[in-house]
Amino acid sequence: MLSFEEKKKYLKWYRLAQETINDKGLIPDIDDEKVLNNLVSGENWLCLVSTEIDKENAKNSENPNVYIQIERKELIIGLVFNTASSIDKINNILLDQSKEQRGKIINLLQQLDDRYYTTLETKTKKKNYAESPTYSNPILTINSNKIDDKFIEKLFTESERLRKMGKEKREKGLVQFEGPHIGLVRIEIPMDEEDFKNVIKEIIEIWKVCITIRDDSEIRGSTRKQIKELESQKENIEDLISHGLHVEELTVKLKEVDEKIKKLKMY
Repeated sequence: MLSFEEKKKYLKWYRLAQETINDKGLIPDIDDEKVLNNLVSGENWLCLVSTEIDKENAKNSENPNVYIQIERKELIIGLVFNTASSIDKINNILLDQSKEQRGKIINLLQQLDDRYYTTLETKTKKKNYAESPTYSNPILTINSNKIDDKFIEKLFTESERLRKMGKEKREKGLVQFEGPHIGLVRIEIPMDEEDFKNVIKEIIEIWKVCITIRDDSEIRGSTRKQIKELESQKENIEDLISHGLHVEELTVKLKEVDEKIKKLKMY
């Protein structure tokens, strides 16, 4: 575990990121003591960007966080989904309702250079929730700029398999917790300030899109609204057909609307 003094090595990089992004809503302008106490973990990582107020809340967030880890003379920077609720939310990227966000994320990933990679691992806590987790070797890994729709589907199919395996282990009393851990973006760089600034900008742009993915309740609400609108449209079409107006054209349209309603009712 890092001592308070050892945590101070992160201050330089927090301030540099703060200066680079220049957005107090993303990287707050807080004093050094709060950075060290609230954002730097004794496990040797800095929670740089999160929708939560501190590292402890970030550990349980439904949104991803951006972290920095200092290892010897290298910086490891990543964007991770490391909670059950954040995995649930990012799974919605597969739905039609998240098509726009999925396209944006894939586009941003494909613009990255070959140093960035994406991983799927298992995260395990053997005895209790308070202990530091251990991580498996990557089960899936790929250069982030090679990601496409096909790999996204594979990533979340495998993630769901790991979740089910973890649940079975918990039920058997083999572990306290085990589940998937998705490192959507990870990069290791030397301690070069210019390189760091460029990396931070690229990763935070991806993070901004990730947090706009809607959770299950938001998607259900949106789906109900879409169904209501389509059913109203369907009634109007049926009324026009009953009056013999544009029957052939509207019959095709009615079938399309029916298919959309059926598809939405599956969610």
